[in-house]
Amino acid sequence: MISPVTGSADVELSDRFDVRTITENYVRQLGFDPAAYFSGLETVPLYVCRRTGYRFFHPFTLAAKTDLYEHLENLFSYYRWRKGFDRALDRARPGQRILEVGCGEGAFLLEAARRGAAVHGVEPSGGAAEKARRSGVPVTAELPSGPGFADSFDTVCAFHLLEHVPEVGRFLRQVLAVLKPGGSFIVEVPNNDPYLYRHHKYETLNTPPHHMGLWNLESLREAGRLFGLEIRSSALWGLNADERELDQYFDAQRLNPSSRLTHLLPSLAWSRLKHTRLRRALGDALSRALPGRDLFVEFEKMPARSGALPGEG
Repeated sequence: MISPVTGSADVELSDRFDVRTITENYVRQLGFDPAAYFSGLETVPLYVCRRTGYRFFHPFTLAAKTDLYEHLENLFSYYRWRKGFDRALDRARPGQRILEVGCGEGAFLLEAARRGAAVHGVEPSGGAAEKARRSGVPVTAELPSGPGFADSFDTVCAFHLLEHVPEVGRFLRQVLAVLKPGGSFIVEVPNNDPYLYRHHKYETLNTPPHHMGLWNLESLREAGRLFGLEIRSSALWGLNADERELDQYFDAQRLNPSSRLTHLLPSLAWSRLKHTRLRRALGDALSRALPGRDLFVEFEKMPARSGALPGEG
């Protein structure tokens, strides 16, 4: 087994996931049958890259195609405005070139363009890409490449994308090829340190085919350093005050023996106050008090160094 970050065999098996459980969760909770992705598999292994601490599912062919994303967009606002957008818009100024990979319907880039930045989006989902184009955002299905794009962008953004990418090292090399030295690489990922994914192993959208990798601040830092990226700043966003995230929070706490008692009363209150103003008020209060699950990191591309990047041979 080879690490998708380092290209080395310095990996070990971390866990195994039951395919039947994953599939039943997708069908029951989301109305989506992912069985075709798991053909011939009874379990899915989760490996850890020893060098970085990054955990990844295998085989990489499990990664979702556009069918899942289009299904999710029909269920809820999948391409919603994210908290990281507001922070990243500090980079949107006249004269700046911004690339967003996984731009969805283009909301972030549209606002960045309004502030004077020259923008370009990458979005493989045809429906979302078409909506972005109709709003005036230039979008392609793949990352731009070639001599004309080398070191050409001041900022590259990937909001809730990195956890979906199976071949992480290849993706980072592509990003570095188009990012200027001293430029910003901004990522936002689910934080796999807190309540939700540490204790809730089978949280549906954190398993394949939706997510292929599990990140936290330390694994991002170590992976970045291997590729000449140093962290400028980071932030952990609080929970969104919506029912789905708070339901997930309390589900996870019920699976965590160390927190069952301390969360008993809030959990009971949340479950009993259904569809009431008090429940909304409790949700707002909890979202401000509870640790978040979204991790924002801004990297700086350091000056070029001698030697090949990981995975280049």
